[in-house]
Amino acid sequence: MLGLGLKNSGIMSWTRPLGPEIMVRSNFDTVENVTNGSFSNGITGWSNVEYGDTSATGLATLTDEGGYLRLANATTGTNTDWRSKMVRQLISWVDGKTYEVKFKVRGNYTRTNGLYVRALYQDSHTNDQVGTVNITTDWVEHTLYYTAHSGSLDISFGDAAWYQVENSEYIEIDDVSIKESLSTESHSLGWVRVNSADEGSVISSNELTLSRPSGESQDYGRLQASNGTNNNVLEVGKLYKLVYTISESTGSPNFDFWFTSWFINCTADVGSHTRYFTAKHASFYIRNDVLGSSIKFSSISIKEAL
Repeated sequence: MLGLGLKNSGIMSWTRPLGPEIMVRSNFDTVENVTNGSFSNGITGWSNVEYGDTSATGLATLTDEGGYLRLANATTGTNTDWRSKMVRQLISWVDGKTYEVKFKVRGNYTRTNGLYVRALYQDSHTNDQVGTVNITTDWVEHTLYYTAHSGSLDISFGDAAWYQVENSEYIEIDDVSIKESLSTESHSLGWVRVNSADEGSVISSNELTLSRPSGESQDYGRLQASNGTNNNVLEVGKLYKLVYTISESTGSPNFDFWFTSWFINCTADVGSHTRYFTAKHASFYIRNDVLGSSIKFSSISIKEAL
C-alpha cells in the first residue's frame, strides 16, 4: 500500500509521500571547469603561445614536476611580448556568471603581487585580470572571484616583471579549480544572493557556508532560493519537508528560514535535521545573523509533503 512501511516491531507506520525536489540541486557539488587542474596527467591541457617578433625566443618553458607545473622564465628578445611567458588553458566561461578561481602557487623567488591571473590575452597586463597575488617560496593557496563577459576566453598565469627580462626565476602552480560561484544574477546553482553585499554566503568545496564576521550587517550571510529561473519556488499554503545536513557550526549561529516578515528558526547543530512547514510566501531566503559565527551545509533538500 502506498506510503506504508513495516517497522522491526511489526507495527505498521505511515510515511508521508513527497513530491520532487523543488531546488535545482540539494547538494553543493558544482561543476569543475578546469581540465587536469591537479596536474595528475602531467601538463596535459596547459600550453603557452608565442607573441611578439618572430625572431624573438621568448616562449617560457612548461615542465611537469610530478604532480604540479613549473613555468620557467625564458630568453628574451626586445620585441618579445610578455604573454609568451604565461601558461594558459582555454575555459568555457559563461557571460555574466561569477566564478570561484582557486589555485596554489610558489616560486624560487618572492615578489609582491607578482603573479598575474587573467581571463583573456590583451595587450596590457592590467586588462581582464582575475587578480594578482604574492609569489613566495612556500606553497600558498589563493581564492579569487571573477565575473565573466562575452570576451572571456581562458585562464592564464604569469609574472609581468619577466617582460624583456631574462633570469633563472620560475613559478610552480598546482590544484587549479574554477567553479561557478554565487551571485545576484545566476540561478543555476539553485541559490542567489539577495544583493551583492551578502558576501557571507559562499559555495566552496561542495559545501555552503553562511557566516557573519564581526562588524558585518545581519544580512551578510543570507541566500534566496531559486528554481533555476526565478525565486518563486513554493506554493502558498502547501506543506513542505525541509531536510538539511550541517557539517560544521561555530560561534552559536542561527539558521533562519525567512518568508518576508515571517520566519522559522531552525536547529543549527552539526548533523542531519528535518522540519515541516507551511509556505507563507512563494519565495524565501535562509540566513545566519549571529556575529562571529558560521554554518556549513553539505545539503539542503525541500520537497512538497503530499
